[in-house]
Amino acid sequence: MRRPSVFAAVTAVFLLAATPAFAAKSPESRIRHRLDVAIQRTAAAKSLAVRGVAELGDTGGPRRPFYRLEDRFEDDGTPKNDLRRFPPGSWTGQPTNQILAVGNRAWYRAKADLYRQATLGPKVTTGFEKELAGLERGVAVGRDLKPLGARRYELTVPSSAFNGPEVEAQPTTLVVSLSADGHLRKLRRIEEESGLVAIIAETFTDFGRSFGIAPPPADAIVEGPAKEVTTQNEFGTLLGPTAFDA
Repeated sequence: MRRPSVFAAVTAVFLLAATPAFAAKSPESRIRHRLDVAIQRTAAAKSLAVRGVAELGDTGGPRRPFYRLEDRFEDDGTPKNDLRRFPPGSWTGQPTNQILAVGNRAWYRAKADLYRQATLGPKVTTGFEKELAGLERGVAVGRDLKPLGARRYELTVPSSAFNGPEVEAQPTTLVVSLSADGHLRKLRRIEEESGLVAIIAETFTDFGRSFGIAPPPADAIVEGPAKEVTTQNEFGTLLGPTAFDA
C-alpha cells in the first residue's frame, strides 16, 4: 500500500480542525467549559459569602467606591440569607442596612432601626442565583475570550446579560478569577456609559462555612402585619434605595 505524502497528511489535519468535534476542543471552548463548571460548582455550594464594591471613575484614572454590599448565604435544608449594606468608605462591623431571610420569611431594617417583617413569594430567590445566571449567560454569548494568567480570564458580554434586555448600554467587560479547587473567586464587571466607568468587583469567599443566620430576637422586631414581597425587585428594595437610585 502506498504511504500518504506529507502534504496529504498536513491537509488531513487542517480538514480535521474544521470539523465540529475538533473545534469543540479549542482553547476557547475549554475555557468556556472551565468557567461553566466553576459557575455550577459555586451555585451548588451549601454556603458562601460575596463582598461587592461598586466604584465610579474614568478609564485609566482614579476610582471612588460608593456602594458596598455583603451577601451571606447558607442552605442546610432551609435557605438562609444575610444581605448587608455598609458605608461607602469602609467595611465596618455594623451594617447600615440589612435583610435577614429564612425560608419564605424575611426581616429588614435601615440603619439602627428595628426589623420589620416580610413574607417572600415563590418567585423570590435569595442568595446568588441572579448573579450567577447573568454570568452564565455572559459566558455563553461573550466574545473576545482570553486568558490573563493562571485561572484568570477576560471576555466582553452584552450589558443585557446582567442588566436585563431593556437596558441599552455599551458591552460589559468581565474579568473572572477561579480558585484552585474550581470555584469562582473574583468577578469584575466593567461598564462604560456617557464618559463614566462603573466597576463592580465581587469576591466569593467562605465556601462551606456556617454563618449561623437566624431570625432577629423578638424584641428587635416591630409588631404589625408582614409586608408581602412577590418579585425579585421588591425583595431588593427591602434594603432601601441604592446609590444608583439617588
